[in-house]
Amino acid sequence: MADPNYRGAAFNFELNRSPNGAIEYKSNAFNGALKGKLLVCRFSGGGDIIVLKPGSVVKGSTDGQYNITEDYTGAGTSGLVGMSGFINPLDIVEDTQTGNLYVIEFNWNNIPDRTAQITLLRVSSLSDADGYASAYPERISATEVVGVSNIPASAQRVAVTSAAKKDKDKDKDKDKDKGKDKDKDKDKDKDDDDGDDDLIDLSRVTRHSVTISNTGRGNLMLKKLELTGENADEFKILDQPDVNPNKPIKIRKNSSITFNVAFYPKSIGIKRAKLEAVNNKNKKGQSVAVDLVGLGITYEGIDSITVGGLLDSVVQVVDDLTSKVGVKVPKLTVYPNPNPVGSKIFVDLTGFGAQEAVTLSLYDTFGQLYQAKTIQVDGQGGNSVEIPVSKNMNPGIYIIKATGSSGQKQTRVILE
Repeated sequence: MADPNYRGAAFNFELNRSPNGAIEYKSNAFNGALKGKLLVCRFSGGGDIIVLKPGSVVKGSTDGQYNITEDYTGAGTSGLVGMSGFINPLDIVEDTQTGNLYVIEFNWNNIPDRTAQITLLRVSSLSDADGYASAYPERISATEVVGVSNIPASAQRVAVTSAAKKDKDKDKDKDKDKGKDKDKDKDKDKDDDDGDDDLIDLSRVTRHSVTISNTGRGNLMLKKLELTGENADEFKILDQPDVNPNKPIKIRKNSSITFNVAFYPKSIGIKRAKLEAVNNKNKKGQSVAVDLVGLGITYEGIDSITVGGLLDSVVQVVDDLTSKVGVKVPKLTVYPNPNPVGSKIFVDLTGFGAQEAVTLSLYDTFGQLYQAKTIQVDGQGGNSVEIPVSKNMNPGIYIIKATGSSGQKQTRVILE
């Protein structure tokens, strides 16, 4: 016989979204927007906090009136800011004086770059009408030749070495002594000049893309985009949008701007700076920074600098530097990119330690974890794996991160 008091479900959390710790929010923070609502930790597939609004909060209402009428998830493209990106949230507690929340993260599958911890969520001064800034990537590393320039290739050539110049002068003297006519001298000089076309053009500086995104609910107004730090004058912002306090750039919600940063070293060695994007309200969460690290290098003992020789020298210099400090450089490559939803992402790993355990994690731009799997690389520090893409995932930009004891690499993948 069925239980006569069975009332059915007030809300369906769906498959693989285990509801765990739950509270009724009692603070008047956010102008009372959360007061009286239920906050529930979604342990597994959600990895977030979901906010549930009951149909009634009045004691004595009928059973049906207490059913959940509205729900707001932390995860997803329209998720609540700051309510996602947790690793197996297990319980939640509210400080009713401040409205701050304490979330217990379990990390039951021991993801290496995450830890079991208690996370404090502070009440933000941002409102639903404000934007929220995020930057990709968080760090840029660049290696360039000292003296590299952005002057057009037609206006810049690598100078020949002094030895080559002396040989050229000797040839001219011999021609003069032998009484060769001026026309032959001109032809020879022309041929010598044409030979410079084989020399590499140092104006080919690498451009590093930076994307500033607005993941908040309102517009993000940028009033300043600048380089700061000890070596700020050795980095440049290219294709920079017109930003100034009197004419800030508006980034609408779920939109972004992209530009480039390049490294122009004045001397050899490691150079550091920071790219800062500042909102006109200067609130926390509305300004963001990207760390910039550059390595300036030169080439010595090369009589003639050709394209092949210069590239070989670059590889040799980088190899020498990394071998001296005993550093392996992990690399992460994904393909195809863009990738159709419902297909597979192929991942190639190289440069990790022999037989090292590496965890692959798939996040969205809000920090919501969708997948995590740990694999073991081979004796050379590499491996190739497949990551299935669920048909239920929304099209957009996602982050794949590879984490091991040798280091961490991440890259973007676009799902269409």
